[in-house]
Amino acid sequence: MMRVTSSDERRAESWTAIRTALQAAIQAAGIPSPDIWAGISTDERAYRKRVLDDIARRVAEEGVHTAVPGDDRGRQFMPFAALKGYDDIVRDSQEPMR
Repeated sequence: MMRVTSSDERRAESWTAIRTALQAAIQAAGIPSPDIWAGISTDERAYRKRVLDDIARRVAEEGVHTAVPGDDRGRQFMPFAALKGYDDIVRDSQEPMR
């Protein structure tokens, strides 16, 4: 026989799942606790907690983002190479001013 759950029980299970996902995201991304900063005001601590919670929420939803390696970052600007005179402008900007 199937057990019928109340809306309060479903809501509690949902919050538990959300809380578990956020805690996993905090650990995966290495997000610190606002308690690591000594000597900050209560308002500042609350603000930092909100920011860190927002980061944890985004990590839980989208996963941990990693930086693009330096060698690959320049590729995003390659479409500009098709512009007429682009190479000349780059070369001129790299030459010392006379």
